[in-house]
This record gives sequence, structure tokens and C-alpha cells, in this order.
Amino acid sequence: MLAALREAYAAVGDPFTTGAYARWRTEQLERDRAARRPRRLPIWGTISGRFGTWDAACEKALSS
Repeated sequence: MLAALREAYAAVGDPFTTGAYARWRTEQLERDRAARRPRRLPIWGTISGRFGTWDAACEKALSS
């Protein structure tokens, strides 16, 4: 999850919102499907649930 957040943030930048992450995720999954490269990327709700909040997840991912 943290790796996905880091990758998304590198591509999206600020403001790094749940909506921005969701759009990035959709785009990545479409590209992966077209390239026949299966990859699992968590939805933002799963990330938020794991870390308590979206902001806490981003802080953990981006401070490491």
C-alpha cells in the first residue's frame, strides 16, 4: 500500500486527494490491462481503513 501511495504521489503531486489517487489508480489499471501486466492496486478506502485516515496513510508513505 505504501509503495502504491508513493508511486501515485510521484505521478500526481499536490493536492494528493482520494479523488486524485482514484483517478491515478483507474488510469494505471487500464494501462496494465492493455499491457497484459496484472497488478493489484488498493482502493483508497482500503488504504484509509488500514491506517485510520487517508492523511495518516499519506504521512506514513511519504515520510519514509
